[in-house]
Amino acid sequence: MKKSSYITLVLSTFGFLFLGLGMSMSLLPTWHLFQTGIVLGIIGLIILFITWLIYRRMTNKPRLNLNKRTIGISCLTFLGVMVFGLGMNLTMVYHQEILGIVIGTIGIFLLLALIPVTVGLKK
Repeated sequence: MKKSSYITLVLSTFGFLFLGLGMSMSLLPTWHLFQTGIVLGIIGLIILFITWLIYRRMTNKPRLNLNKRTIGISCLTFLGVMVFGLGMNLTMVYHQEILGIVIGTIGIFLLLALIPVTVGLKK
């Protein structure tokens, strides 16, 4: 295993662990740890961002070009994740199961739209 792959694996594990624990703490009202969960989730996102930067540096990837396509893909990703999270939040916290499932499904479809946008469709 390459050194860059191993470091990415370890840091990603910690980042997703913090993010998942923070989401669980925030979305389970019986724990009464909403603010702590938000902080842990943000720490997880920061760790994942740092992991991405370290991986790009270790594999000598070029700088990321910010053009209209990259910004559009980023906006679609953000929108899909937020809509999916809203559906999950409605289902788990506010007990609006039907509305949460419908909105979460729309978020999944937005995230699935990333495949043809980023990779493209081929015959």
